[in-house]
Amino acid sequence: MKFDAVFVVGVGGTGSHLIGPLTQLMSYHPEGCTNIVVIDGDSYEDNNANRQVFDAKHMGANKAVATVERLGHPDMRAVAAYVDQESFGKLLASHVTKRSKILVITSVDNHATRKAIIDCLDTQKYQNFFLLSPGNTFSTGQVITYVKHKGRVVGNHPYEKYPEMQNPDDFIPGTVEGCAAMLSSTPQLILANMAAAWGCLANVNSLLEDKGWFDELHFDALKSKIVPRPDKIKSLLVEFQKAESIVKASTNPHL
Repeated sequence: MKFDAVFVVGVGGTGSHLIGPLTQLMSYHPEGCTNIVVIDGDSYEDNNANRQVFDAKHMGANKAVATVERLGHPDMRAVAAYVDQESFGKLLASHVTKRSKILVITSVDNHATRKAIIDCLDTQKYQNFFLLSPGNTFSTGQVITYVKHKGRVVGNHPYEKYPEMQNPDDFIPGTVEGCAAMLSSTPQLILANMAAAWGCLANVNSLLEDKGWFDELHFDALKSKIVPRPDKIKSLLVEFQKAESIVKASTNPHL
């Protein structure tokens, strides 16, 4: 699987641990993609230093800008802003077409942003994408995968299993409500952030190798335990063949 572009939304707790290895993997893998867009409207602050990966000189700087500067990758671009459904749609439109193969990683701490990204991809009818959505509490968490191939959902839509994602009770940062919500963010272990990042990277590596993906990876960082659900990785070839057969059946009246 070769992607045309990669969008990493959020480079805080999980994203800051993920972005370096992800960029390295994409840069040196034969199927890798160096067209990487890093998106975050937040700034690096003192209370981030205990579990986020930034240089001390970037204290007070925007996280997306600081990340791109730290990694120094020539093809990586920073977007120093929070995104909603409309702004993310404009960003996608300026970088890819609706038929491009794109990887989107929502390493954020709120369902409102996840919903905005998912709704953007759905309503604007992007045809081919892998969306990885990591999330964690203090020591546990998961990585959820959402896939579309030629316009067809492969596997499950995130809203089917996680209705709270479709009806979030939080807010996109940058709004008045969002700023207030951020003040009471849940404490997290650096181990949990690293486990979530590892789960994303494991799925990306498997995709680049054309070996498939896990629908979900659940972890407990304190117990050093990561469990895939279901327990078998989805075959890229088999699942895409299923999606293509559905497309043919729906467009051919004789089938």
